[in-house]
Amino acid sequence: MIRSPFVSLVVLGIAATTLTAQDTREPEQRVEFRADVLPALERSGCSAAACHGGATGRGGFKLSLFGSDPDADYRAIAEEALGRRIDVADPSASLLLRKPTKRYEHGGGRVLQQGDHAYEVLRQWIARGAPPPDTARSAAIADLRLRLQCADDGALSATAFVQGQERDVTRLAHVFTSNDAAVEVHDVDGRTTVRVVEPGEHWVFVRYQGAVARARVVQPFGPTSPTSDPGVNDPEADDTSVSCAAARVDAAWASSLGQLGLVAGPRADGATWMRRVAADLALRTPTQEELAIANDPQRRLEWSDRILRSEVFRDVMIDLWVRAFELDSETGLPEVAARSVRNLRAALRAEANHIDSLRDVVESVLTDPRLSQIVDRAPDPRDRAEFVSRSLLGIGVACARCHDHPNDRWRRREHLEFSACFVDSDRGSGRLYDGYRDPVEPRLLPLRGAAKTPDASGLRASIVRFVLEDGFEDACRLWCHRVFARLFGRGLFSPVDDQRWTNPARLGAVLDVLTSDMIEHEGRLDRPFRVLVASELYALRSEDESLARDEVAYFARRAVRILDARQRLEVAAGALDLPRPRPDATGSALRDELDARRGAAMWRLVTEPGNFIDVLLLTSELESEGEARVEAKRALATRLFVRVLGREPTVRELSLIEPSVAGDVRDGLREIAFALLSCREFGVLR
Repeated sequence: MIRSPFVSLVVLGIAATTLTAQDTREPEQRVEFRADVLPALERSGCSAAACHGGATGRGGFKLSLFGSDPDADYRAIAEEALGRRIDVADPSASLLLRKPTKRYEHGGGRVLQQGDHAYEVLRQWIARGAPPPDTARSAAIADLRLRLQCADDGALSATAFVQGQERDVTRLAHVFTSNDAAVEVHDVDGRTTVRVVEPGEHWVFVRYQGAVARARVVQPFGPTSPTSDPGVNDPEADDTSVSCAAARVDAAWASSLGQLGLVAGPRADGATWMRRVAADLALRTPTQEELAIANDPQRRLEWSDRILRSEVFRDVMIDLWVRAFELDSETGLPEVAARSVRNLRAALRAEANHIDSLRDVVESVLTDPRLSQIVDRAPDPRDRAEFVSRSLLGIGVACARCHDHPNDRWRRREHLEFSACFVDSDRGSGRLYDGYRDPVEPRLLPLRGAAKTPDASGLRASIVRFVLEDGFEDACRLWCHRVFARLFGRGLFSPVDDQRWTNPARLGAVLDVLTSDMIEHEGRLDRPFRVLVASELYALRSEDESLARDEVAYFARRAVRILDARQRLEVAAGALDLPRPRPDATGSALRDELDARRGAAMWRLVTEPGNFIDVLLLTSELESEGEARVEAKRALATRLFVRVLGREPTVRELSLIEPSVAGDVRDGLREIAFALLSCREFGVLR
C-alpha cells in the first residue's frame, strides 16, 4: 500500500549472530558484545572501511569490517595494548569512550556524544566487566531476521526476530540510502527519521549484525493514480499466452508509474516498432515488403514471431551468454588465453540449436566436457565459485572472500564452503583450507533456508541441482533482466548481473512478472523476449533524455538508444543481406569503435560482393533509356534508402542522393549506402 511520500515494505535478511530479546532503549538491563557493542560501533562509523574497519585499521587500532569478526574485535578492544582501551573501574575514563567523544585526541573527530544511546551501550558493557562474546548463546541461534518499516511521518523502525523473540534495534542498526542527495536521514533524541527531498523512487536500508532490510520511499512527481496489484483478481491471470503475460507486464508498469505520478507516453508508429524488433532480434533492418504491414498490429506480431523462431535470433540469445560468461573480449589476454576464449566462444555458438532453456545452459557449462572449461578455466576454486554465482545467479559473493559482505548477507565462511564445491582433485591437494589451515567441507549457498551439503561423489551434479532448484528463481530473474537490458539499451539496475539486496530494480514489479512467467514456462530462454516485444512498454515512443529526464529514468518514455560500434556493424551487415560479422578477429570493443570511426569496416560491407546492392542491380530495369532510366535509378536509390533507414526518403533527401547515381550506378549506390549506414539516424533506435 503506497503512502505518499513514505512507503514501507517488510523485508527479511538472514545472518548468524547473537541477539537478546530486550529493547535497546534499556541497555542497562543486559548489554552484549555481539548484539549491542558491535552494532553501536558500526552505527557510529568506527568499524567502517574509512576508519578502524579498514585493512590496516587506524591509529594502531583495527576492527573487523562492520563487526564481521566478533572474537577478533573483542581481543582488539579488551585485550590488545595491555587492555588499556577499557577501564572497568571507571568506564567513562576508558579510551574507547574518551577518544570518540573528543575528550582525548582522536583523528576521526567527534563521533559520540556523552549520554547518547551508543555511548551508554559501550559504557554499560564496560561497567559489566566487558564480558566476551557469548559463544554458547551464538551457537544456539540459527538465524536472525530483520524488518524495516517507515511510517507516514518518515520515522524508521527496525525490528530483529530471533527464535520467536523480537527486539527493537532502531537505535543500533546502521542506516544508509540508495541516494543520499535525495533522502536525508536524521537522528534526533533517539528517533531516526528520513525525509525525501527529491521526487522519485528511493530506498532506505538498515544493517544489523550482517542482516540487511530495506524500505521503499516514494515522493511522486505529480498527482498519483489508483493502482492495483498486477494479476490480483484478474480473470486472465492464469492465461499463459504471450499476450496475457504482456498485459500483466503492462499492468505492473502502469502501477509503478501511477505510484510515481507519471503518465506513460504515446506509442511509436508501426515502422519504428518494426525497425526496433528487426535490429534487436534479427540484427538487420526491415525490408520494404515487411514495412508494408507496419500499420497492421496483428500481422506485425506474427512477423515478430517468425523472427523469434529464426536461427539469427538464437544467435542473439547465445550472444547474451557469451557476454555473461565473459567470452566477448580478448583484450589484454596472453595469446594462449585469447585462443582459449575464442575456442570456448565458438563451442558455445555451435551449441545454439540445442540450448532452449536455463536447464540446457546450466548442464552444458557445468557438466559438458566441451563447455565446462568456461568455468574450469579459472584455476582457483574460489574464482570458479564466484564466476558461477555471478554469471548464473547474479549473486556477488566475491567481497566475502576477504570479509563478511558489507552490503549483502554472505559470510566469509559461506564463501569458503561454496568454493570447496569447485575443488578439482587433479589440481593441488583436492581440498580447500581456511585461515586456520583446517580443511573446509563443501556446502552450497543458503539461498532458500539452511545451506545444503552436496553429494561428495558428484559435486558438479549437486551444483546443477542447486542452481536449477534453490537458485532457479534467481537465475530466471537474472536472465529476464539481461533480456530487458538488451531490448531497452539499459537495465533496471546496474551492473546488469548484480542482484544484491541493496541494489533494487527500478521497475521491480515488472521484473517480478517476467520472472514468474519464465518460471511457469520452465525457464525457456525465448519467453521474456516474446513477452516484452508484445508489451506496450516496448512499443513506447522514444524521447530525448534531455527533454524528459524523469520520464525516461522511470520508463514513462523510452530513451533514444544508440547502437555501439559492434551492434551497428552487425545491423549494417544484416541490412545488406550479408553474413553477420564475427568479432573473433579482434575481440576488442575499442578496436571496433576506432574501426567504425574510420569507416573502414562499413566500406568493406558496402563493397562486399553479393550484397543487397548487387541484388538490386540484378533485378533492376536499367536497360531502358531516357526518362525511364532516370526513374529506374531513382527507384533503386529509394529502395536502398528504405532498406537502410526503414522509411521513404523526403523530397529533399532524394534530391541529395540522386546525383550519386548519375554516373556509374554501382559506385553511386555504394556511396549512398555508405553515407546512410554512417549517418546518425541509422545508429539510433528510436
